[in-house]
Amino acid sequence: MVPVRRKINWDKAAVSGFKAAIKYIRKDSDQNAEKAKKDILFKIGQMATCPELGRPDKNKLNNIDNYRVVELHQSI
Repeated sequence: MVPVRRKINWDKAAVSGFKAAIKYIRKDSDQNAEKAKKDILFKIGQMATCPELGRPDKNKLNNIDNYRVVELHQSI
């Protein structure tokens, strides 16, 4: 069975937040910023075929598994 590839929709806030995060990381290290960007986009690509990755976003009201959270790079 061929997995179904779903479309991932980014709203304006998500795009803005993603760009801001990469820009912030880039202040310290271009290499780390590129790695974080690559890793995040790769994981999003995986979610297109496996949407149950991660956990439901508990911060979204009335979320019935439509919004998921995946943590890749955590600051200490």
